[in-house]
Amino acid sequence: MQKLIKTSNELIEHMKNKGIKFNIINEIEAKKFLENNNYYFKLAAYRKNYFKKLNGEYINLDFAYLRELSIIDMELRRIVLEMALDIEHSLKVILLNDIANNFKNNSHDIVSKFLIDNIKISQDIERHSTSNYCGDLINKYSPNFPVWVLLEIISFGDLVKFYNFYSKNYKKIGDRKLLYAIRQIRNAAAHSNCLIYNLKNTNLKTKLNINVKVNKYVISLGKIKEDTRKKKLRIKFFEDFITLLYAYKIFVKSESLVEKTRKKLKILDMRMLKNKNYFLKNEVITSAYKFFKIIIDDF
Repeated sequence: MQKLIKTSNELIEHMKNKGIKFNIINEIEAKKFLENNNYYFKLAAYRKNYFKKLNGEYINLDFAYLRELSIIDMELRRIVLEMALDIEHSLKVILLNDIANNFKNNSHDIVSKFLIDNIKISQDIERHSTSNYCGDLINKYSPNFPVWVLLEIISFGDLVKFYNFYSKNYKKIGDRKLLYAIRQIRNAAAHSNCLIYNLKNTNLKTKLNINVKVNKYVISLGKIKEDTRKKKLRIKFFEDFITLLYAYKIFVKSESLVEKTRKKLKILDMRMLKNKNYFLKNEVITSAYKFFKIIIDDF
């Protein structure tokens, strides 16, 4: 049976039937928010941070709590995307400097071999030849792209592939596994996917898949108990976000960029505490914040 799209009034009734309260934000204000600021499917995702009664109703959940989580998530996505863009820019600088210093006379051969080994990337470049932003570059240099042009016209995912290719065939200049890991959270932020929609601890029996170096980095902070570390790093958001922070430390050499990011994280931290009383009875969210706070304070 297909589910039919609901009006804002119907969605509010649906939430009330699920035990969601409208004590802080009344139904009229909630309706305005759903119609002008956010949509139900995204807002409802944050319900996963709450437990249910046996009858299916949520425990201690007000509409205002969902709205607050959605706003925090939006601010978090912006910082994640900005950090990923800083890493992308820094990665290009690192690659170009290394190639200029070590393979200056072979740079065209490097590009040629990369594109031969990655036909789909060549096809993607060709498809963007009519782009208002990179079409001129593509048409001017195709098919013999200088390396600095190639890095300007490929996507972040393809940049990671080029970095991997360069590290394997020419010179290793960093941990390429970090870049594959941050690509997921970068793409999630770029596509406005929810990041903190499920902060519940996962089964400790599942394998901890986080990068070994990142895991050691968290251990080195010395403020997190072993069982807490293992629980939190099994939550996908924390695994990816901490990997992003660690990769930022590795790749971004600009002190001005690093300082800007520190300031933005401090502002985000203050925003998270604006309505902290909403979540005092939710151990899932309060414990997640304490873990997050330790990580960003170190950064």
